[in-house]
Amino acid sequence: APGADPVTLIGSVDGRDGVTLRLRTIEKRDGRMVAIVDVEGRPESAVCAMTGRLAALGEVTDLARR
Repeated sequence: APGADPVTLIGSVDGRDGVTLRLRTIEKRDGRMVAIVDVEGRPESAVCAMTGRLAALGEVTDLARR
């Protein structure tokens, strides 16, 4: 979302349930800020839960797997 700070956003959910988020880079695409983030952890269900938590944040408008 416009004005969202990716570092603060990632920091607010990082480390929960044994899942680590690492901000790799921030890019601009089509005038929008895009944060490239690694999501790592075990078990897989915790990684899925974290992905869902990220998608549910109001500041996140799109989520894609790469």
